Amino acid sequence: MAPWHRGTRPRRPSSALLVPVVVVALCLALAVGVRSHRRDEVPAPPTHDTTSRFLDSIGVAAQLVYSAQHYPQMRAVLGDLGVKHVRVGGSGREFQDKVLDLYHSFGITSMMVLDPRDGYSGNSVVKDGVLPVLHALDGVEGPNEWDANPQLSYDGQAFPGGVQTFQREIWSGVKGFRSDDSKLQEQVRSLQVLSPALADAKRSNALGRVDCDAAAMHSYPGSENLPDDKLGSMWIPDSSLLCRSGKVVATESGYCNDLRPHGCTGQGGVSERASAKYALRQLFDYYAAGVQRLYLYDVGMDDWDLFLRADGSRKPAFSAVRSLVQVLGHKGRRSTVPVPDVTVDGTAALRSTTLYDDRDGSWYVALWLEVKSFADGRDVETSAPVHVSLGGPYDVDVLSPTFGGTSPQQRLEDRSALDLSVPDQVVLLHLTH
Repeated sequence: MAPWHRGTRPRRPSSALLVPVVVVALCLALAVGVRSHRRDEVPAPPTHDTTSRFLDSIGVAAQLVYSAQHYPQMRAVLGDLGVKHVRVGGSGREFQDKVLDLYHSFGITSMMVLDPRDGYSGNSVVKDGVLPVLHALDGVEGPNEWDANPQLSYDGQAFPGGVQTFQREIWSGVKGFRSDDSKLQEQVRSLQVLSPALADAKRSNALGRVDCDAAAMHSYPGSENLPDDKLGSMWIPDSSLLCRSGKVVATESGYCNDLRPHGCTGQGGVSERASAKYALRQLFDYYAAGVQRLYLYDVGMDDWDLFLRADGSRKPAFSAVRSLVQVLGHKGRRSTVPVPDVTVDGTAALRSTTLYDDRDGSWYVALWLEVKSFADGRDVETSAPVHVSLGGPYDVDVLSPTFGGTSPQQRLEDRSALDLSVPDQVVLLHLTH
């Protein structure tokens, strides 16, 4: 079968064009404060919105079967990327060996698509699909985009009946698994079971509620739209109808770089530079919206590969995502840093997220402009002045995890507020004390 069947997604309407190209520059006007925090005045750090949780929300879809001949290049990029979760589909010993290799070599765990097209049936999903790679799995996902393939059937039924039947069998096979080995039984039953993924989220009503821990969502924005396009108004509400829990995992989403008129299965492409910017922004957008995990599409050395070109060289998105993972995953000297009271003032397009670094006690503030980075066939560079108030004095490193690695733009000491020019790519403020 073709890699995960994207071909029927409709093109979505474009939004208004944005401001002209400007040169991104960090111009910092600083307000100096005096440290006055006593240890007993430091509030307890939050238990949510941590760097660990954010990093755990990052995944990548990997074509381990359909691009098997390119596995050495794919393996290398997945290992170097630093992301610990992949979404995969396939069956058989060769496929399973790759799943296990990623786990044993890099600690990467897999969300595995179970689909009748790969030879699975209700009686075999656990025995043939789950048990051979159990310790390398995050969970399993139902059949992939059968709503876009009316010719498919299972147990004599096309969509939605065949998909509903198969999903019930996955659920009962995993959650009802029995073994004399109590640890094995618990390990299988604890796997997350995702719903079938739909090419058209509006078909959720046709499929109806199914047995699942969370809904699988394929929320492709389309080249003319922003990374968070219709995320809260359509994608999440429609997808969440599939599961009683209301939880959502985006098992496919992203942009591709095929700029031909009908490239990217008719959705249109964006430049490599724009897709790198969009990738980081989309990770923060989806995290802020409550999506449990976003699997960026994809690694496969196909037309949709976000990270690798056809010749095996690495695209800007590889450096951008790797840099973000390295920065937020770095453990500095443990310290007690007061909880910042962050307020930002600027253009309506400004977005921000504050994360507590539960590894070393510091804080990060992510800032970016939610504007188009590609329009009319060219890159668009945008920036705008922003005032950031921190609510107290901090040492601040201004970081930009972009296309050639991450280096501090400037280090500032004892700052309570700052003015800077925020671009259409993620900028991180690292707050220490």
